[in-house]
Amino acid sequence: MQIADLVSTDFLSVPKNAAVSTIFPALSTAQKTAVVLSDKGRFFGTLSLFDVVKKRADVTQLHVASLCTHFPALSPVDSVSRAVELLLLSRGDLVPVVESDRVIGVVTMRAVFSQLANGPEVRGRTAQDVASFSPVRVLRSESLGHVVSLFRKSDVKKVVVVNPDQSLAGVLSYDEVLARYWNRFGASDRPFRDALHSNLPEGDRLLSVSIESEIQPVDTVFSLSSPLRDVVRHLAGPSPAAVIVANQAAVGIVTHSDVLRFVHDQSHAKVARVVYTHFPDLSEPDAARVRGLFEKTFFRMARSRPDAELHVRFKTLSEKGVKIKRQVLVHAIGSRFNLKAVDASFNPLLSAKAVCKKLEREMDRRFRK
Repeated sequence: MQIADLVSTDFLSVPKNAAVSTIFPALSTAQKTAVVLSDKGRFFGTLSLFDVVKKRADVTQLHVASLCTHFPALSPVDSVSRAVELLLLSRGDLVPVVESDRVIGVVTMRAVFSQLANGPEVRGRTAQDVASFSPVRVLRSESLGHVVSLFRKSDVKKVVVVNPDQSLAGVLSYDEVLARYWNRFGASDRPFRDALHSNLPEGDRLLSVSIESEIQPVDTVFSLSSPLRDVVRHLAGPSPAAVIVANQAAVGIVTHSDVLRFVHDQSHAKVARVVYTHFPDLSEPDAARVRGLFEKTFFRMARSRPDAELHVRFKTLSEKGVKIKRQVLVHAIGSRFNLKAVDASFNPLLSAKAVCKKLEREMDRRFRK
C-alpha cells in the first residue's frame, strides 16, 4: 500500500509569518499539530503544541517560523514504513504529504496504525515484545505541578495513574495536559510557563490544580501474552496508550512510540544479534522481559551501527536463601567500537534495565556528538 491511499485532507495549515498567538485555540482544542506553509504556499515545516510550550520565552510575541520543526515530508508513492520513520523523527501525530512542493494532505498516526495492525511486523508477536515495563506511576491525588515536573524529568509522555490501593485508575497524557491547560492559563502566564521548564515553588497556584479531572479511564487492558495485533488496533483509536496488567497490577505500558520503534527496527534488522551466556532460570514472563530489553537495545544500536552485536553474560555472585545476586555484563562489539556495561543486583530485570541504559548512554556519547 502507498501513502496516497492513507492521505487525509482534513488538516490545519498556517502561514509561516503568522503570529503564534493566533493559532493557540486551534492547537489546543482541535489538532495538536499544524502544517506550516511558506509565503508561496509551499511546505515549510510543522508546528505542534509541544513546540510552542517548550519555548522558554513569551511566545505571544513570536512568529510561527521561529518555532516550527523542519523534517522531510512524504510523497504519495512512499511506503507505510517511510511514514513510520518520519513519525519517529518528528515525534508528532501526523506527517505532511507533498507533491510538486504543495501539501496535498497529511497521514495521521491513526491511519498508520490501522495499517500496521495487519502488517507482517506484528504478526505472531505479543504485547510483552513491545511494552515498556515498570511504567511511571502517579497517585490520582497528585497535583498538576507535580506531574508536569515528572513528565519533564522522566522524558515520557504517558504515565499510569493508580488509586491509593495501587489499582489502575487510568492514564495521563502530557499532550492532553498541555492542550487543556494552555487555554486555562495562557501563553503569557509566567507561572504556567515556569511550570513547564522548572520545578514549581511551593504555593504556586498551579500546584493546587488536581489531575483528577484529567485522568483518561482505561476501558481495555492487555496481558503479557495478548497479541500485538490487538494492541495496535487499540492504539489506532483514541486511546493514548495500552496498559499491560498482571496480577491486577499495571506492569507495563505500550505507547505509539513503542510500536513505531519496534516496527521500524523489525524492518531494518530482522534478527537481533544477541548472544547469552549462563542465562538465569527465570519464569517465562520474566525471561521474556529480560530478553526484550536487550533486543530493544540492540535494535536501537543497529540503527546507526548495522554490524553491532551484543554479548550478555550472567554470573552468580552470592546466594541468600532463595535470593540470588547476579552480575550482568554486556559487551557491544562492531567495526570500530567496543563497549561494555555492568551491573549487579538480586533482580535480573533491574540489572538488565541498568546495563541497557548505561550502554545506550555510552553509545549516544560516543556516536552522536
